[in-house]
Amino acid sequence: MSQPYKVIGESEYIYSIDPTNLDYNEYSGRNWAWDIASLPLDIIQVEPVLYYINSKFSIAGMGVLRIPPNRCYDWHQDDVRGVSVNMLLSSADNHSHCLFSKGRVNSDQIEIDELVYLPKKLYLFNTQISHTVINFNKPRYMFSVQFEKDKTELCFEDVSNLF
Repeated sequence: MSQPYKVIGESEYIYSIDPTNLDYNEYSGRNWAWDIASLPLDIIQVEPVLYYINSKFSIAGMGVLRIPPNRCYDWHQDDVRGVSVNMLLSSADNHSHCLFSKGRVNSDQIEIDELVYLPKKLYLFNTQISHTVINFNKPRYMFSVQFEKDKTELCFEDVSNLF
């Protein structure tokens, strides 16, 4: 089974983004909707990890995803993205969890793996392993990247092999 995530670097610059001062719009697909604030691609030029990745696999866009308090997303695999680069921008006192499924244990239980985000760390995120986010007391803010290639052309292992 493929890895669900991998630490690939650190970024003071991205971590310094104040997600509460951004303009959010709803971005939706077949069975999902996110509040997202787009960020300029110029960030690639000042962030070495993104610059390196972009030299191999073009980044199409990036932004900050917001999930309101007391919400969770259904277990899912992303419709379009095969892989992403993420960083949690929420404060340390935000109570939220990102969980990956490791598979079914029996008819009503699944084994899980929690991604505990560390401050300033950039994570390669395998969007094709079933995952969910559970958020409690405050809005949750996540920096996230979308590549030009979709899940049929670019997977976690392709980008992971760069590191």
